[in-house]
Amino acid sequence: MVPSHTLGELTDERHRFDEILNTVPAVIFENWVGADGQRHSFVNEYVEQIFGFTTEEWLSTPDFWFTRVHPEDHEQVAMQSAEVFGGELENCKTVSRWLHKDGRIVWGETHLVAVRNESGWPCGVRGATFDVTERIRTDEELRWKTAFLEAQTHANLDAILVVNDQGRTLFYNRKMIEVWKLPQDLVDRHDDGAMLQYALDVVANPGEFIKRVEHLYTHRNEIGRDEIELKDGRILDRYSSPVFGENGMYYGRIWTFRDISDRKQAEAEAEALNRQLFHLSREAGMAEVASSILHNVGNVLNSVNVSLGVATEKVIRLKATSLVRVAALLEEHAGNLPVFLTEHPQGSRLPQFLGQLAGHLAAEQQALLRELASLQKNLEHINEIVAMQQNYATAGGLIEMLPLADVVEDALRMNAAACERHGARVVREFDAALPAMPLDRNKILLILVNLIRNAKYACDEGGLPDKCITVRTCLNEAGRAAISVSDNGLGISQEHLPRIFEHGFTTRKNGHGFGLHSSALAAQDMGGSLRVHSDGPGCGATFIIELPLVAEKS
Repeated sequence: MVPSHTLGELTDERHRFDEILNTVPAVIFENWVGADGQRHSFVNEYVEQIFGFTTEEWLSTPDFWFTRVHPEDHEQVAMQSAEVFGGELENCKTVSRWLHKDGRIVWGETHLVAVRNESGWPCGVRGATFDVTERIRTDEELRWKTAFLEAQTHANLDAILVVNDQGRTLFYNRKMIEVWKLPQDLVDRHDDGAMLQYALDVVANPGEFIKRVEHLYTHRNEIGRDEIELKDGRILDRYSSPVFGENGMYYGRIWTFRDISDRKQAEAEAEALNRQLFHLSREAGMAEVASSILHNVGNVLNSVNVSLGVATEKVIRLKATSLVRVAALLEEHAGNLPVFLTEHPQGSRLPQFLGQLAGHLAAEQQALLRELASLQKNLEHINEIVAMQQNYATAGGLIEMLPLADVVEDALRMNAAACERHGARVVREFDAALPAMPLDRNKILLILVNLIRNAKYACDEGGLPDKCITVRTCLNEAGRAAISVSDNGLGISQEHLPRIFEHGFTTRKNGHGFGLHSSALAAQDMGGSLRVHSDGPGCGATFIIELPLVAEKS
């Protein structure tokens, strides 16, 4: 008979053991056959936490637990349980699906251990089942993301190389093999040192290449981007970015390489075409300037012709024949001039006639002098126009410190005759405080001649009786010099504004679309810009040139 105090200790020990079992976050169970040949089962209370059944429900029949195994996993679970129960395995671990009381699937990781009787024969199993649903879901999501990421990486147009925090290769995609033309034996070896040596052998500047790599590995926070040239002439765009975890831990670095050889070649060709186009546009602009020069010279020549005609007519009408007759009379009566001048009917009127003739000749002389002065002034004007054109024609590409107002005035003078002929009034609003600034006189002249000419045409087509072109210079808010040419003419529709500087685009019937495009290019070439504003048809337009006050560093 067991002493009462011993029974009490056993009871207390069993109670503590049950508490421990019921606090373990796993289903603790045991199934065995006793000495009496009966099957016995045990399960702790945590079974309700994982599967939703009470211990009474779980132990209602010896095989109840098996009914909760997912049908697709029945065979696997039955086989492994039988192997442990029959003594073929001492223990095993299996992951399977279980059916919760509410019908959802619970993933369980079960650890089984064989139970043996006093004779050493297997008589049952005991074990623990842990809820690994979240882990399985996370693993599946990770596998899916990994598979998706790898597929996406292999489909990427860039060559991708992933290295760890020690600079060891973790992954590279198929494009990496293609872009770097990696030999198959190198790919199969997975040798980081051999791959780096291969890269150094194929780049044009291996010293600079490895220097940049080492710098980025040393400076983990830096993002790097540069271009590297290979010995075969290709150019790669190289980009490198560090990889940090949410906790700020550095995991390594991603390198991407893109073959930009075709793009570089296209850019070079585009640049060459752009230069060619600019020169063509410049020649077209010079033709426009020459046209303006011809208009001005032609207008002045009209005045010259008028002055010559007036002078010629006055010379023709001079009373030279009267002087000839007077001289003949005086010569005829030379022997008796006193009598002839005092008593002869003709001679006595001769002094009065000579006085009238002298007055007439003096008046004609003044008129001729006025016409000659006008003629001289017009010839000087022609010389100024031609000299100014020669000055600009030889100044292309030369940057000079010039007062902006002087250059604007030159452009206005070149358009003066045309504006006057078309009845367009020119208003000047110049900021006298603007300092001299670095200008390519030829380029700025091309722009201004184009804008003033366009403003004149816009005024003509606008049809207002008071045609007005306003030219302003000022210092804008950005600290740049601004020249605006405004007109009260036809205006520009909103649909045309975005295309106004496109090559070949024009709204004029006889326009060629070179002027504004070449003007925009010239402004950009000087480090400036050309833009336009118009409130729409009938509201006029304003073109604004913005230029730096100081030469920009190249």
